[in-house]
Parts: sequence; structure tokens; C-alpha cells
Amino acid sequence: MSQTLRSVPDSLKRAPATSTGARPANRRPRFIQAMAGLLAVALGVVGAAWFAGRGDPPTAVVALSKDVGRGDVLSRLDLSRINVNVDNAIDAVPWSDVEQMIGRRSLIDLRAGTLLTPRLVADGSPIPLGMSTVGLLLEPGGYPSDAIASGDHVQIIRTPGRSDGDTTIVVSDAEVFRVAEPDSGTRSARFITLLVPAASSPAVASAGAAGEAHLIGIE
Repeated sequence: MSQTLRSVPDSLKRAPATSTGARPANRRPRFIQAMAGLLAVALGVVGAAWFAGRGDPPTAVVALSKDVGRGDVLSRLDLSRINVNVDNAIDAVPWSDVEQMIGRRSLIDLRAGTLLTPRLVADGSPIPLGMSTVGLLLEPGGYPSDAIASGDHVQIIRTPGRSDGDTTIVVSDAEVFRVAEPDSGTRSARFITLLVPAASSPAVASAGAAGEAHLIGIE
């Protein structure tokens, strides 16, 4: 059965509302804000791509594959290849020169992942002329703190075990050359290598062997 749709007489049409109540939300400002947001996102993506495109191509440089102590001789196993995008690779040694780094000594303690630069290594011994290195195994109380590190300066004193003994200064200013934990024993003990005048090294070694050496931190 079909039905015929007739138009509604004008007299039955509802007049437009004239109430002063709430009006339908104006969608135009929201549309403009949405479009502005999309435009900002698009510009950000384009800008990021433009800046990325300006970067120099990655450069292969030499990095350390493990921790290296001051004075250690570099071997091929200590070195690894890494690609960087930094301008001029911050003076890092290019990977093409990796063989030239083998056999050189580290001038300071270096952590794994450090980019190797020519200023961090040397061909000869890092021990200056007229100086010697002496190692001391010290328990807590024998060194300033757990934070003691290569490059710190300390005073080496000898404290005799007997109560009537006098404390003497063995070296007034020694440089900490290296700090390591012993292979066995308590983790709080430290094997500390000191850079001292060659003439004072026997006295330092003697105090250490007697268990009477102590370190005092100085500026």
C-alpha cells in the first residue's frame, strides 16, 4: 500500500524559537582551532624532517668497549666502533686510525663507551720523570672515603701500631694514580696506587707493608 506525503501547511509550521535561553554552540571557532592545531603539527613534522636532513652523515669513530684504568695499555679488545652524528665527532679518533691506538696508554681512568680522543692517550709512560708508583692495600679508615679517585691528592702518614709511637709524614702531597678493589676480601678495602717522588717510594712501601700507612685527603 502506498501513501501520499503531503506538505505541511504553513499554519502548522513551528515558528522559530525566540527564547533568550541557551543557543546551539557555535562550531566555527572550534573548527578554526582544530585546523590551526593540525597545521601546527604538520609544520612540526616538516621542521623536524628538515633539521634531520641537515645533519652530517654518521661518522665511524673509536670508543672504549670496557673500562680502562689510568696507565693501562690499550689493546684491540678495549676498542670498538661507534657511529656518531656530532659535528667534527668532537675530535674523536676516526675508526680508520684504530690500529694507531693499540699500545698507547690511557692518561686517566676512562669508562666504557667513552669516545677516544688523542688527548686521552699517550705513547710513553704516564709516570713523570723522577716519580714512582707505589701500591697500598688499605682498609676503611686508612683512606679518606669511598669517593677517592684517580687524580685526588693525599698526604701519606705513618702511624705506628704502638700507642707511644709518633705519627710521621712520609709524603706531604701524593697523587692518587689508580683505585681498585682487591680480587678477594671485603669490598670496602681498596688497592690504591699512588704517584710519589721516587726518593720517597721505599718509605711509602715500608709503611704499607707494616700496615701503618694512612692517607689524608688534601686540596
